[in-house]
Amino acid sequence: YQCDWSSDVCPSDLESRLASRVLLQLAHRPYRREQDVYDAVYGIDWPVWFAVERSLRVDVNAIRCPLKSLDFITLRIKDAVCDRFRAKLSRRPNVDTHDPDVRVHGFLDATHFTLYLDTSGEPLYKRGWRTDVGEAPLKENLAAGIIMLSGWDRAEPLYDPMCGSGTLLIEAALLALDQPPGARRTVVSCSCRSMRPPPRPPDASA
Repeated sequence: YQCDWSSDVCPSDLESRLASRVLLQLAHRPYRREQDVYDAVYGIDWPVWFAVERSLRVDVNAIRCPLKSLDFITLRIKDAVCDRFRAKLSRRPNVDTHDPDVRVHGFLDATHFTLYLDTSGEPLYKRGWRTDVGEAPLKENLAAGIIMLSGWDRAEPLYDPMCGSGTLLIEAALLALDQPPGARRTVVSCSCRSMRPPPRPPDASA
């Protein structure tokens, strides 16, 4: 969907009960080889988007991609981001694959490459209220979706005969109380002072 960064992205991360992530599209280009992907990423003014002190992680997915190695594409995207920082600031961000400050996602189909900046951080189904995880727990955004599809009106009692860890009932309670599902967690777009948009930010997609 299209939105305004200053007024819509943080509320989308904070209030969406169904999304797993909110991704901001930065590029969408045709490609034929790895260098085309590198050039598309290098063409983005990355120091405008986040500070060099922030750590970085790159993830890539593909469908029918003709290139040989997604690992190599991931490396080239990381190189392009870091090279752009180095060219402008003579410094580059560090890479952290476990707990990064900034996540960049690339997607390739047979002909086009799309690049996204992750505004959410941790997946949005991680609400922040769960302190322990049982075996095969129901994801919170899936539970919220089931409740919405059930037609529950928030007034009638809600029964869950196969309660498990209580995910359905907790999500129902949050919905009934109209509490933002992200109120107990850190959202990158709401808290990261070093993530900032350019004057005319592109589209966000959930």
